[in-house]
Amino acid sequence: MLISALAFPAAAGTINWTLQGMTFEGGSTATGTFQIDDTTGQLLDWNIFATSNGTLQNIHFTPAFTAGSAQTTSEFSVLAVPISTGVKFHFLNPLTVPGENPLVLTGFDSGSYFYGAPGGFFESYAAIAGSAVGVAAVPEPESYAMLVAGLLLIGALKARRKG
Repeated sequence: MLISALAFPAAAGTINWTLQGMTFEGGSTATGTFQIDDTTGQLLDWNIFATSNGTLQNIHFTPAFTAGSAQTTSEFSVLAVPISTGVKFHFLNPLTVPGENPLVLTGFDSGSYFYGAPGGFFESYAAIAGSAVGVAAVPEPESYAMLVAGLLLIGALKARRKG
């Protein structure tokens, strides 16, 4: 039983993603990182900087100043609420699997950089290039220490039962 528990480690974790080559119509760009829960696809954290093309503002999207949500396991948006400016990223593959993941670049579901102005005016710039590279988070040393302590405890209990 102990060997089977070791053969199948817990799959839950975080995937750290880095945006690469994100470009929108009109010349705006986006750089930064975000984290996804690899089990649920939930957006956990983000630090994204979108640059202006002259019309849009330069915006730094972080959880402290913006709202973020994952619409699907391959798509998420972050929105600066008071100024109604946001970015939407829709990737070809689920974000729950690490590796290189290109943006969807065609159709209504492509990524975009958008803003809404007073009076209901809304402007959006479609993504024309970009991808993200995801790497599974490496467990902290404390995780390994807890694993070793648990194995030692199990070994001690088995030895006590035999003795």
